[in-house]
Amino acid sequence: MTISTPVKSAILLVLTLGIGMLLGALLQARLAEQRLEQLALLRSERGLTRALGSVIEPIDEAQRVAIDAVLKASAERMAAHIRQNREESVALLDSTMQALHAVLDEAQIEQLNQRMERWDVRMRMRKDSGRWQRSRRRDAVPPP
Repeated sequence: MTISTPVKSAILLVLTLGIGMLLGALLQARLAEQRLEQLALLRSERGLTRALGSVIEPIDEAQRVAIDAVLKASAERMAAHIRQNREESVALLDSTMQALHAVLDEAQIEQLNQRMERWDVRMRMRKDSGRWQRSRRRDAVPPP
């Protein structure tokens, strides 16, 4: 049994379109991941200093030293701010989970705990790959 030329052309066109869509989706995912990595780097003390320092072109060594001192001090303040923000976010999430525990039934609590654990595993995987750091491990929702 032979396939007619128009059918062969249609099959080839559909396969080409499918491969193009798959490659486009993979490329888009990789670009999004790179953007997130760049943002995570900017949130670090070293990344902020490097990003701002690469834009500024010091006119001499004395200015470079002065710029480095300013950037280092700012980076330390930014790192402290980020740490405090993470701690406040964790506290807010904990209080939200406690409030939810009071209004959910056992099945809903279990479902929520499972979801939080899956989220925690993904965050730890990211931390292990050096892309993102989490201030502490999330535990299951404790009873009130």
